[in-house]
Amino acid sequence: MELKDVASLRDFVRTRTPTRGTGTCYSAWVLIWYPDGGNVGHASMFIGDILETSPYVSWWPQTEDKKIMFGKYPSRIACMGNTSSTTYRSDARTEGNPPDVIYGLMNLDESAMKTAWYDICHKAGGSSFRTVGKNCANIVGRVINAGLIASPLRARAFGYMQGGFLPCTPKRVGVACNYLRDKDLAIKISLHTKSLNLNPFKRLLRLR
Repeated sequence: MELKDVASLRDFVRTRTPTRGTGTCYSAWVLIWYPDGGNVGHASMFIGDILETSPYVSWWPQTEDKKIMFGKYPSRIACMGNTSSTTYRSDARTEGNPPDVIYGLMNLDESAMKTAWYDICHKAGGSSFRTVGKNCANIVGRVINAGLIASPLRARAFGYMQGGFLPCTPKRVGVACNYLRDKDLAIKISLHTKSLNLNPFKRLLRLR
């Protein structure tokens, strides 16, 4: 399965998205890549529809050093001066595959998510990346949390993503999205792009 660009991803999602009732709309699309080989996994999201013109939340350090652990580095967006350096196409190329799982989130505050993303990108003094505390999953989690501002599910969803002592990871974002799905606020589309090569034991460790 290719899905190398936004148009092909959008077309794929449309064929697998159920028709919702009146008053229900998709506010965001969350993309999860599982760890694979030398890649540690990734989380990103479109705010609004899956379009080239929609804000695309994807957080990377400017450095290409794969040994980053606890250091603090300028974000790629801060160094480039805009968000054009972080795109779905570049993420799919870097990860080597389309996302393993796609979540459509419903009835979130789209305006609040856009504001949160803008504020993250335009932080005074320049935005930064840290493997623990400000990685791709942390940023996606913050934007989702902003979108849940008026929802009674906000605290529980945020706890799944960033509560406790463990760092936020793409898998934890997926667990939060599963929770929203169970509350009829999300749909889940599984591509299983990497699971095909897993042994049965490792498949059991994937998100349900």
